[in-house]
Formats: sequence, C-alpha cells, structure tokens
Amino acid sequence: MTAVIVPQAFSSLLLGFRIKTGFIMKYSFYTITAFLSILLMFPFSPVKAWQSLPTSLTLVNDDAVDQDDMCFWIHPDPAQSTIISSDKAAHKVFVYDLDGKVLQTISLTNKPRNIDVRYNFLLSGKRVDIVVFGQDDSELHFYTVDESTRLLKEAGTFLTEMKSIYGLCLYHDQVNDKFYAIASVNAGNGELRQWELTDNGDGTIRPVLKRTWINGPGGLTEGMVADDETATLYTANEDNGIYKYDANPTSASPDPTLVVAVGDDGLAADIEGLTLYYAANNKGYLLASSQGISTFYVYERTPPHKLVKTFTVSSVGGTDGIDVTNVSLNDTFKKGLFIAHDGRRSYGVRYEELGLDIDTSYWNPRNATDVDLIAPAAVKDFDVRKNDAEGKAVNATWDGNSSGDDGVQGSVNHFEIRWTAAGNGPIDNDAAWTAATPAADGDADAFAQGAMTIDMSSYASGDKLYAIRTYDEAGNISPLEAGSFTVLTGLAPVTRPDHFHLYQNYPNPFNPGTHIQYNIPGRVALPVDMSLYNTRGQKIRTLIHAVQQPGTHMFHFDASGLPAGIYFYQLTAGAHNATKKLLLLP
Repeated sequence: MTAVIVPQAFSSLLLGFRIKTGFIMKYSFYTITAFLSILLMFPFSPVKAWQSLPTSLTLVNDDAVDQDDMCFWIHPDPAQSTIISSDKAAHKVFVYDLDGKVLQTISLTNKPRNIDVRYNFLLSGKRVDIVVFGQDDSELHFYTVDESTRLLKEAGTFLTEMKSIYGLCLYHDQVNDKFYAIASVNAGNGELRQWELTDNGDGTIRPVLKRTWINGPGGLTEGMVADDETATLYTANEDNGIYKYDANPTSASPDPTLVVAVGDDGLAADIEGLTLYYAANNKGYLLASSQGISTFYVYERTPPHKLVKTFTVSSVGGTDGIDVTNVSLNDTFKKGLFIAHDGRRSYGVRYEELGLDIDTSYWNPRNATDVDLIAPAAVKDFDVRKNDAEGKAVNATWDGNSSGDDGVQGSVNHFEIRWTAAGNGPIDNDAAWTAATPAADGDADAFAQGAMTIDMSSYASGDKLYAIRTYDEAGNISPLEAGSFTVLTGLAPVTRPDHFHLYQNYPNPFNPGTHIQYNIPGRVALPVDMSLYNTRGQKIRTLIHAVQQPGTHMFHFDASGLPAGIYFYQLTAGAHNATKKLLLLP
C-alpha cells in the first residue's frame, strides 16, 4: 500500500489548520474541489502508509499546562522507570511512573525548556544519573536521580551567556568518559553551544564551554539528540531541515551535514522533536516530529538515513518533544515505549504499534559504556593511634590487601586519609568526607604497606576522627563503611617498617604540589636528608635536613617557582640511599 506525500505548499491546507498558531481555516466545497484538482497535478511518492496509532498512556495532572518535552529515566529495575516532563507554561518539572502517576513536582521561577538524561556520571567519586534542562532565563539546571526514591535532587545551576536557552540535549563520549550538554539559543540565528560537564568538587556539576557555532544556514533550532554510540549530534533547524555533526568538540566550527531537508518526502516545517531508537550493528531509527502537519517521520539511523515511514498518533497534534526507548519496561510496554507531547498532555504508544523492527536486548543506556563503573571495596581494619603524648604525629594502619576488586576494574590506584575534630562526629558519609580536612595520601604501593605515620603538628591539638578511602584509575571511590573510619584513641608505639624504601611521588606528573613518602627502618633515629636535583646533577633545593624517628613518613613538596621539567629527588637516611624521578608540569 502507498500513500500520497503532499507537497509542503499544500500540507497545511490538507489539514485545514496550523496547530502551532491555533489558526483554523475553513473552506467551502468549491475551495476544496479546486484544491484537490491542483493536488492531482503532482506526482506521488511511495512510502509506507500513514498510520494513526492508538495510545496506551496519558501523562497529565492538575498542574500541567504545556508539557513541551520529556525524557525516559531507566531504573535498574526497568519496571520502576520514570518519565520526566518539562512544562514550560506551568514553570514546573514533573516525574511520572509508568502508570502516569506523578511522583514529584519541581516548581521553577521560569520556563523549563528541553530536558535530557545520561547515566554513570562521576560525581564526588560515585557514578550517578544526571538530568539536565535549560531554562528560559539562560540557566542550565542540573539534577541527580535517587535510585531508591526515583526522585530528582538538585546538583547545581549555571548561568550561560546565551540570550535565552531553547533546545538542549546531552551527550556521553564513551571512549573518554566525558559528558557534554549542547544547547540552542531562543533566537533565529541558530546559535549552538557545547559545554563539558565536570565535577565541581562540592556535589554539584560545573559546565566548561568548549565551542559555539551556527546550525546549518542559521535559523531557529529546538530539537536535538546525540547518538552516544556513533558520536553523532543531530539538530533540527525548524524551517530548513535536520543536520548532523561530530558530537565531540574536536572542531570549534564543525561543518554541517544535511540529513534531510524540509520538503523532502513531504517533511514540513516546523521540525521540532528528535529522538533515537538504538539497535544492534548501528541499526535503529532517527525519529522526528513535524509540528506543522502533526506527523512523525522515521529515518534509518545509519547513513544515508532513508525515510522508513510516517505515522500520526491518535489525538496528538502540534507536537514538540518526543522520546523513545527500546528497553522492555513492564507487561504493558514489553517492547518499549514511544511518547509525544500534545499540549497539556503527553501520550505514550506501545513501541510495537509503530510497525518498526524491534530490538529490546541490545541497548540499555544504563550500561552502554566500556568505562570502568566498579568502585573499589571499602578499606578494612583502619585504625589511627597517637605516636607521642602530644599527638603531633599519628600512626595510621589498615589492611593493605583490602579494597581491591577483580584486579582490572575496581583496583586501587591511590588512597587518601582525612580528619575532622572529634566533636563533628565520625566521617561515615559523603557529606562528612567532603567537609573533612585532607591529612595524607599515597599511591597503590603505599596503600599495600598498610601503615604510615602522619605529621599533625600544623593542626590544633585535641582528639580527631579519621577516615580512609581508595580511588581506582577511572576515579571511582570506595564507600565509607565500618572499618574505614575511626575515632583516635589512646597511645600506641610507633609502627616501625622493617626496610628502607623511597616511594614514587604522587601525583606525578604534578603542578605545583606532590607528596613523597618514605620508610625509615630500625629502632633508633637517623639523620635524614632529601634534596632536589636537575637533569645536569645540580642541586636545586634541600627538601629535608633533620633527625627523624623510624617509621613511615610523608613529605609534601611544593614546587612553586620552579620551571617545568624533569627533576630527581634523592633521600639519604643513615647508610640508606635512594633516588626517584619526578615531572613538574607547566
């Protein structure tokens, strides 16, 4: 069966109105007869027939006015997944379950615009799911999702230099484990901006601007979607067509590739929502909503992006945002779900109703990455004791064989010890860890030793509480569990290493500060000297000149004022001697 693809000039006449403007045009019998006579002069274009699909889910509530865009958040148990909707007219964001029940309402001071989600963003040493939307006052708003409650938690805002944010999408560079936000300005020049999202160090997200460019020939742009698997960004110039770019900001002014132009196969302005359906072997679909004729266009995900079919959804018109998921969600949506905006309401359609290929096993956005997501295990048997009556130094001990995982993912790369005043309570959660003061750190070799002496002479006296955490190479951080934090109690003799050892400084390369750890063996104090040399063998600086007790010591080296380059640090302790190389960055 084939369908007539109506030239753009007649598309709005065929429907009798333009939904976007709300302007209804009525025609007499003679007008319609004349229109059909003209229409027959145009050739037909064969594609699969237009379909009007039934809906199986309605998202609406008493506070909803115009739910312009939405995104799926896939729960580890897919049946607990949610749909997060931005309502630009109500100045609210709603979180719905798969039955259409409102779980959360977030009130805002301005219009929320397009909204998107990504998974496994590294924030404060933990992998979290993030939700981002633009706001009409030029702000980006960041949230994390609490898996246990399915609710959104604030993770910062950022005031951009854009006049007003319109469209937005997120992109995850799976190769380098970098996350980006791309936004369009609410103006006709088609300006796009891309930021890398980074950990701000306080539980919030900080964007860093990477590039600014114009979408195609310029023009209002709202619909955007990024293909994380192929590193492709798709953008909808509303009156011109759909373009694609390299999603990685390798080029400051990337060249556009036109995917489909307005007028091709009947595609009519305004092109609004874009979304992707993932399938194996880079198969799947790019879906677009043509707001001007309330029709959805389906293109192949692989170039040259041939038109597959068009369809409409019962009771749905003037659509802005759309989204689709291939994940088998529950008994109602076993094959996935397509959802579309329709003013105050959004409607869901069982994916199998679309008549497209189905692949529910290949893609799950929660684990669609090669990045190490396994955090090290909690450190065991951590203990801190004074090694002198005044408490100016302490001995920290732990199980140096703990905290590893499978030796590939989750293995220890380095560790850190922090302290806080005893009156603050134990460092047994992330907030307490963030507020605590760094005391010492070291590399994997130092962690394996299971002991170190920490100089606390620069801090006020009094009992202190300590905690230890490890990090792997991907930046994942171990949890704070019983055994990884302690109350400083009593007096104990110094832990004495049984051999002399100079460790590699950490971090290395560095600028301007790094830590150097070393062991002094025996039972008597030794004269200790540490000096810094350049590559010509010239002594640049004396770092340590003192008599020190046996034990594990940590020295913080501040290289401020030195030129970048390779240096050597040499340690002498009695008859013992060792040298290591370090690299100071510009």
